[in-house]
Amino acid sequence: MAERKKKILIDFDGVIHRYNSGWQGERNIPDAPVIDKESGQDAIQWLRGLLQTGHFIIHIYSRRGSDPSKGGIGAMKVWLLKNGLEERYLKRIVFEKEKPESFLVIDDRCLQFKGKFFDPIEIKNFKPWWKE
Repeated sequence: MAERKKKILIDFDGVIHRYNSGWQGERNIPDAPVIDKESGQDAIQWLRGLLQTGHFIIHIYSRRGSDPSKGGIGAMKVWLLKNGLEERYLKRIVFEKEKPESFLVIDDRCLQFKGKFFDPIEIKNFKPWWKE
């Protein structure tokens, strides 16, 4: 029996796109790909590797895609191609307008709940990795 692929939901800004410049609008994506602090691998190489395994269905989401008339999904696709993702891999990525159900979410703005509620001060002081 074939293994069922797991849906991986990945946030675009802060996980794939470096997001140093902050929000510049749906279609303006000015920064480079995120680079892994330990391996030096960039987000494009990482995405390619995930897709090559054949184990996952990759879904990318961002508020950029929430209003299709604003062109954010198209801008993300162009950005991925300009930063080295081949068309054959891009065709295998699903771009979402909102956050769907998934096996796993990879996001730069989240805290993993492990059965213990977070202290309000910890939540108030939260910073994504790229602001530390």
